[in-house]
Amino acid sequence: ASGLEKLSVVLGRPLKMMLAQVAGSIEEAVEEMGSVAVEWKFDGARVQIHKDSDKVIIYSRKLENVTLSLPDVVTAVKSSVTAKSAILDGEVVAVGKDNRPMAFQEILRRFRRKYEISATALEIPLYLNLFDILYLNGKSLIDLPLIQRRKILVEVCAMDILAKTQVITDNVSVIDSIYKDALAAGHEGVMLKNPDSFYAPGKRGKNWLKLKPIMETLDLIVIGGEWGEGRRANFIGSYL
Repeated sequence: ASGLEKLSVVLGRPLKMMLAQVAGSIEEAVEEMGSVAVEWKFDGARVQIHKDSDKVIIYSRKLENVTLSLPDVVTAVKSSVTAKSAILDGEVVAVGKDNRPMAFQEILRRFRRKYEISATALEIPLYLNLFDILYLNGKSLIDLPLIQRRKILVEVCAMDILAKTQVITDNVSVIDSIYKDALAAGHEGVMLKNPDSFYAPGKRGKNWLKLKPIMETLDLIVIGGEWGEGRRANFIGSYL
């Protein structure tokens, strides 16, 4: 059993990402957890980054290796992560010339780009927002509480690639203020996390909750689409 535990997290082998449930309300989240760790929820693409000295591998939410499509993110990790080896969890966001987040489809263009990558990187620059660390210098951190993982993350990463400051509070009005700030900046809302929770790969539980506005039903016209990948190559995977 001890041998299996040591194999739980291996550098260069992607882990399934921890997922969030939808929060009913701020009040419900506080009632459920007590104090909550509040973070901005970015309208971007989830990434898991494995750094081994000068080697950096980036995996998508589906655990596909997207390193070659994201040279600017690789550069950011090399320059702003001081740890010799680490596995990091975060989100990349495309930001337009008006400093507002760009549509999610623009990020997909970057992820799927195979040619003229440098030109596309200039056209659609991606900014990294790290919010968790799962492994550091040979040791798994997934069984540490979130509050400790965050402290370690802050110690090994420069501020320019860290997600917006995490606030731990049980004050509903403070959480609501952070939520409104995130929306005003053009992001999706906030994440409400249990400060004492471990990192549960692949699990969608009550320890991570996402709070964002409920969208009204819209009548829309499909103007385009993109083919899926792998086994879904014969199906349209996303629509414009």
